[in-house]
Amino acid sequence: MNHFISGIIKIIILEAQVGLLLVDALTKGQFERHKKLAFLLLSASMVLAWTNFGQLNGTGLRLVHHHEQFHFYLGAKYQAEVGWFDLYRAAAIADSETTRALRIDKLRDNETFELEPISKAFEDRDRIVGRFGPRWEDFKRDWVLLMTPPNQAELDACEATKCNDVGTLLDCRARCEQDRNNQVAQWRGRFNAILQDHGNSNSPAWAVIAHPIAMLVPWSPNGQALLGWLDMALMALLWWYVFKTFDWKVTAIALLMWATPPLVFPYLAGSFLRWDWLFALGMTVCMMKREKWLYAGLFFGFAVATKLFPIWFGVALALRAGVTCWRDKKLHAKYRQMVAGTLISGVASVVLAALMFGGFWVWSDYKRRIDAAVHERFYNNQYSLKTVYLQISESSAGELATHWLFPAEMKQQRTDVDIADHQVGFKLFQLLFTFAILLLVLRTDEIGAFTLGPMLVFTWLTVNMYYWNMFGLMALGLARREGQKPALGALMGLHVIFMGYYLFVHTNAGYAEGYMVALQLCVWLAAFTFAEYRTLKTELSDLVSMLYGRKRA
Repeated sequence: MNHFISGIIKIIILEAQVGLLLVDALTKGQFERHKKLAFLLLSASMVLAWTNFGQLNGTGLRLVHHHEQFHFYLGAKYQAEVGWFDLYRAAAIADSETTRALRIDKLRDNETFELEPISKAFEDRDRIVGRFGPRWEDFKRDWVLLMTPPNQAELDACEATKCNDVGTLLDCRARCEQDRNNQVAQWRGRFNAILQDHGNSNSPAWAVIAHPIAMLVPWSPNGQALLGWLDMALMALLWWYVFKTFDWKVTAIALLMWATPPLVFPYLAGSFLRWDWLFALGMTVCMMKREKWLYAGLFFGFAVATKLFPIWFGVALALRAGVTCWRDKKLHAKYRQMVAGTLISGVASVVLAALMFGGFWVWSDYKRRIDAAVHERFYNNQYSLKTVYLQISESSAGELATHWLFPAEMKQQRTDVDIADHQVGFKLFQLLFTFAILLLVLRTDEIGAFTLGPMLVFTWLTVNMYYWNMFGLMALGLARREGQKPALGALMGLHVIFMGYYLFVHTNAGYAEGYMVALQLCVWLAAFTFAEYRTLKTELSDLVSMLYGRKRA
């Protein structure tokens, strides 16, 4: 569907959801059957919109993102051979020995994210191919399969099915051959840019699960389709389990917000296990609700091991747990169990990856990959507190007065703008935002605290659009807090933020959508914290008194 029409439909769904949340709050105990139907209908509508209204990445029911699967299928299958830095070089060499399909002169160096001459790959051929050993031939076959159009059999059968008239046999064969060559060239042309992307970003813990699957599933059209549906199966299982754990209303609200963020489906759907971290975090929440804290820790430990940034969900929970244990003067058993589970799965992931891929080098290489990502240049689809801080601090008063919402340029994109020049001021803002999140944590329980993790991620890291659907978990935490006006206002505010996003992309006011979302999140956090602080003042006074009393003692 047209991008702009799709955005308008999503705005309408979000507006309807905000109205329904307000009506639901004002009519407690009334019209429950009608409201249930409305919540479920809006949730289903947004999920449909999330899938681009059923237009899958593939043909028919095949959900295949070839660009993504190249990185994550081949990256997992040949993890020990290519690590995080040699996949593109190995592909260039394999292409030169097989299809000769690539028409590029530069590759992305995934250790620096700079482009390098393709000749460097050939200069390093002995080392790269040497790591494969006999599996080099397998890698070349997989490359050839990637370069083969999905309808290759249909193209090859052209003569047999269409060239029946002897009088025109030669012309027909010529047309078939030309069509075949054109379509093969068009297909292969899609992959000229594939070696200038940014590589496999997943951890060795992810590969512990993905590698055996990649070894079992053949690199065929049916195999690729199966791989493409794995994430969908994980998400379906997660939301079914959320429904079994929480009530239908909380599930419907959270599911709608999970499906609201833009571009997640077209960029990642049909890939290969890109949402394992989200599944693990969602299951962590469910296990906490079911009071199975050891299992919650096991899922959480894997989430951190596979993607690292989910650790901030644990920090939010730790803030809540720390206050609870300090106030109760004891370490609760449930926290001990969760820590134990986290350590068990985390350590197991580290050790298993080292055993599976031949040493702890996989983790040191992964650290280098993460370091490169941290220093990567700015993209407009990223959102973080850093983006907003640099935009404001690097803008003149006149620029802020006229372009505070629609900036003429993104300061973070300029080569002369460096966050290192703002370390003290920016760190103070990060601590201020963290303190605001601590205040929010004090007003909720463990699940509510854990699901505020996205705001700590926003404060301390830079995240791109692929991960915006973690706000579905934050919506889940807010939706549970019925009867609390600040929580309801914050939940409605999340919907407004994405209304603003979809409205922004219709304005043709530039490519600053990540900044606009980040700016709205800053306002959202400030407003939510202020509303909660008015209720928290007495509790904070008691906590300060307890702390002062302990120091005196």
